[in-house]
Amino acid sequence: MVEMLTDCDEMCGSEIAGNLGISLALLCHHWKTLEHAGVISKKKKGQTASISLNRQLLSDCFKGVGD
Repeated sequence: MVEMLTDCDEMCGSEIAGNLGISLALLCHHWKTLEHAGVISKKKKGQTASISLNRQLLSDCFKGVGD
């Protein structure tokens, strides 16, 4: 899911679940974990929710890796 989001600004839940071949219920479970960790941000527009990566957090976490 994180890798998929690196190529776009945000994606809706049905897009992600379809691309990963998982149910929306399972996707929501993983969303909560990633959101709690601060890795993603979720926006709700009516009935549709979309997520985006917290690119700053990921950049800070991986700074210096491989040096």
